[in-house]
Amino acid sequence: MPQHLINMPAIKKTNCSENGFSLLEVAIALAILGLLLGTLVQPLGSVFQQEKVRRAKSDLETIREALIGFSIAHGRLPCPASVDPDDSVNSGAESPEGGGDCDQQHGFVPALTLALQGPRNQDGLLVDPWGNPYRYSVDQSDNGGAGTADFTTQGDIATVGAENLTPRLEACPIASSSTTQCTPNADRLTDDGVPVIIYSMGRNWANYSSEDELENAGEDDSTMTNDAGFSYPIAGNRIFVSKGIHSVAGDREFDDIVLWLSTYVLYSRLITAGTLP
Repeated sequence: MPQHLINMPAIKKTNCSENGFSLLEVAIALAILGLLLGTLVQPLGSVFQQEKVRRAKSDLETIREALIGFSIAHGRLPCPASVDPDDSVNSGAESPEGGGDCDQQHGFVPALTLALQGPRNQDGLLVDPWGNPYRYSVDQSDNGGAGTADFTTQGDIATVGAENLTPRLEACPIASSSTTQCTPNADRLTDDGVPVIIYSMGRNWANYSSEDELENAGEDDSTMTNDAGFSYPIAGNRIFVSKGIHSVAGDREFDDIVLWLSTYVLYSRLITAGTLP
């Protein structure tokens, strides 16, 4: 045998399984990785939703302050913004501009009138973190007997006087079978009515069905339709539900974020500003 072949080192046989992974090992590793990612994704999703709730609450607080500022400057509250199917350019202004008897008691935050910043949709409506317009309802009672809405007609708040103003919007902890009062009456969240309700329909705005959520929007199929034919659900009466978020789907699901303007906070701010005697 040639000498150079005799001196060649022996070729060591190796087992491929010693230097790599089998398909079973890869599958197990992927399964473990999937479980780990799953445990991370759910908490992150919850954190993102909590941040959206925080932003919505902050937006609503800002809107409430803007409404008070507007009432001090103009001696009235603005009417809700509306959408008009005959108008292809809706701007998010109060309707009608200048106030008086509102075209609709229930509608949307008049962001243009209040000079509020934030994202808006194709109808010029200020939207919440889930892309749905903030709702706004304002009392239209006429306790002054002048034939005009007390809270939205310029000068009527001062003329009628705080002692005679009687707003009738109600905040309740559960839906009511009545269109004018909470059920039972002892569970009212406001001893007297309030002039303003503002709210976000929350994460499930496009797919809600619980009785409490229907009380705020969707009751009696009340809607506003824009020129493109899209219908927005709006409130159907004077009763609104405000309570903690219950995220489990079903009859008890509730994620609306509801604020109201206390009549006495409004009066206090108007008196301090000299708008209300």
